[in-house]
Amino acid sequence: MQKRLTEQGLRFLEAGQFDKASQILSLLIKQYPQNAEAHHMLGIIELEKGNYAKAFILVNTALDLDENNSVFYNTMGNIELHRNNLHAAEHAFLRAIQFDADKLEYQYNLANFYLSQNKHSQAIDYYYAILRTNPTHYLSIRGITVAYFLSGESDIALEHANEWVEQYADYDEPYYYQGLCNYSLNNIPAALAAYDKGLQISPTNHEIILAISACYISLGNLSIAETYAHNALSFDARNPYAIYHLGCIHFEKGEIKTAQDLFYNAKSLDSLYVDPLCGLGSIEIVHGRDDLALQYFAQAIKIDPNNKLPQTLKASTLLRQQNFFAGWEAYCSTVTENALLRSIPKWNGDNISETQTLLVWTPKKLSDLGSQILFAGMLHDLSLATHNVIVLCDDGLGTLLKQQLKPWRFISKLDLHDIESNKYKITQQIPLSHLGQFFRLHTLDFEVAQKNGAYLQANAKLTAEFKQKYKEQFANKKLIGIAWKASSGDNTNTVDHSKSLNLHAWKKLFNLENCQIISLQPGDVQQEIQDINNDCNANLYSDPQINAKGNLYLDQLSAQIACMDLVISVDNVVLHLAGGLNVDCYALISMPGAWYWFKGLQNSLWYPQMKILRQSSPNQWHIPMQNLINILAHDTQ
Repeated sequence: MQKRLTEQGLRFLEAGQFDKASQILSLLIKQYPQNAEAHHMLGIIELEKGNYAKAFILVNTALDLDENNSVFYNTMGNIELHRNNLHAAEHAFLRAIQFDADKLEYQYNLANFYLSQNKHSQAIDYYYAILRTNPTHYLSIRGITVAYFLSGESDIALEHANEWVEQYADYDEPYYYQGLCNYSLNNIPAALAAYDKGLQISPTNHEIILAISACYISLGNLSIAETYAHNALSFDARNPYAIYHLGCIHFEKGEIKTAQDLFYNAKSLDSLYVDPLCGLGSIEIVHGRDDLALQYFAQAIKIDPNNKLPQTLKASTLLRQQNFFAGWEAYCSTVTENALLRSIPKWNGDNISETQTLLVWTPKKLSDLGSQILFAGMLHDLSLATHNVIVLCDDGLGTLLKQQLKPWRFISKLDLHDIESNKYKITQQIPLSHLGQFFRLHTLDFEVAQKNGAYLQANAKLTAEFKQKYKEQFANKKLIGIAWKASSGDNTNTVDHSKSLNLHAWKKLFNLENCQIISLQPGDVQQEIQDINNDCNANLYSDPQINAKGNLYLDQLSAQIACMDLVISVDNVVLHLAGGLNVDCYALISMPGAWYWFKGLQNSLWYPQMKILRQSSPNQWHIPMQNLINILAHDTQ
C-alpha cells in the first residue's frame, strides 16, 4: 500500500498535477508519517508553488527521517537559494555531492550557484568536473563559457565558445557568446561573423540584434547600428536594452539631449538595468558635472555590485579629477586577475628582499599597448625599490625598455607550466597599472618622474638609418609625423571612430612651409594617403620601410618617431610611443577623453614634451584642429 501510494504521488508530481499529488501524499503521510519520500515530494510541490517556508519544513522533515539522502539535500539547496540563505544553500549542494559524487545534476546545481554568486573560479571547477564525465554537456559548456566571460577572461571564454559552436552548431546561443567574447577582445569582424550565424538560426533573437548594433557603434557606422536597434524595437517597442542602444547611438552623434531622454526611458522600463545609469553619468561628464556623474555610477554599483561598467566609470572619473587615492583604489578593483597568478601573493608596496622576485604583468592585447606604454613610465620608480623584477608585456615594448632597465628580465609569454615549475622563481606579482597606487598619488610624483626624461629608447641603428634617409630626402625641412586613427582592437585596421579623424581634416597641415608631413599611422592606410595626395595636392609621405599591411613593429615605428621634430597624433600607440621617447608632440584628445589625460589640462602629466588639444564637444574636431594649425603656422614662420 505504502509503495503504491508513493508511486502514484510521484506520477502526479511528474505530470505537474500538484493538487492530486498533494492529496495522495498527504494521505500517505497520515498513514505512514515516517515516509521521508512523501515529505520530500510535498516539499517539491510547495517549492514549485513558491511557498518556500512550507517547502523548507517538509524537506527538512524528510532529512530528519533520512539524513543521508542526496536528493533531499539537492532539493534543500534549491529551497535555500530561493530563501536567499546562500550559505545554507551552498552547504546543502555540497552535502548532496558528498553522498552522490557522480550525480552530474548536483555538480551542475552547485556550479550554477557559484556562478550566480559571482564565484567564478569555484563555478569553473565544477563545470570542468562535469565536462570530464560528459564532454558534450550543453549546460556546462554554456556555464563555463559564461563564467570565464564574466570573470573578464574573454580569451579563455572564447576557446570554450568555439568548442560550444562546434558541438552545437544548430543553436543560436553558442554563436551569441562567441560574438560576445570576440567583441570583448575587440575583434569586431569576428564578433559580427558569429552574430550573423546566430541570426540566421534565430532571426528574431533581439539579444543578437542588439549585439550587432553595438558592433556597428564601435565601428562608427551609426546609421547601420540604428537600423538594428530599431529592428529590435519592432519586436518589442518597450525593450529597455534597445532603447539604451539608441541612446548610445545618439550620444555618439553628439545629440546629448536625445540620448539623455532615451537613457531615462530605458531606466524607467527596468529599474535594475544599470547601463542607462552609466549613460546618464557619462552625459554629466560631458557637461563637466563629475560629482553628479559619480552619483549615477554609485547608484548603478549599489544595484549591481558585480557589474564592471559602473565601477570602471567611477574609477576613471575619480582619476580624471586627480583624486588619486580613491581613484587608484577604485581602478585596481576593476582589473581582472590573471588566472595563472592567483596562487602568487600580490605585492603590497613593501621592499622586496634579494631572494624574492616580483612579476609585473600586463595584458598582451594590442588594444592595451598604449596603456602598457603609459604605465611603463612607473617602472623607473619601481626600480628604486627592487632589482629582482620580471616584466610580462608586449615583446616589442620589452625591447624598448631593456636599455633603461638592464638588470630586469622581459618576457612576452607565461603559461601554466612556467607557474607550476616556478621557472622564474616568482614570489610576488602585481599588474603594471596597479603601480599607480604606490607611485602616482600626487601631482608632484608626476613632476618628479618627468625629470627622468625618456624611459623608452629606440633602436640606435634603425634610428640612425631613418635620420640619414630623411636628411637626404627632406633636407632642411621640419619633420612632422602624424597619426589620425586609433585602433579599437588587436588589428590596427579596426578603428575606434570616437578617437579618430578623417585624413581630410588635416588638409591645412599640408600647406605649411618648410615642413614635411610623414605618416606614422600603423595599418594599411596607403589608399587613404594616395587619395589625400591626389585630392588636396598634398605631399604626405609614407615610408615604404614601415610595414603598412596592418602589422605593428614597435622597433621600426619607435625609430621613425625618434627622428621626428614633432609628432601630432590622436590617442593611440603612436602618441604614447612619442611620449615615452620624449619627442615633442601634440595630443588630439576626444571628449571627454581617457582618464589619464585628466581634466582640463593642456599639458600631459605623464609625458613632459606633450601638449594637449581637446574637443569642446563630442565628435567636433574643427576647433582643436584650427588651434593646431594656428600654433604650427606661428612656429614655422
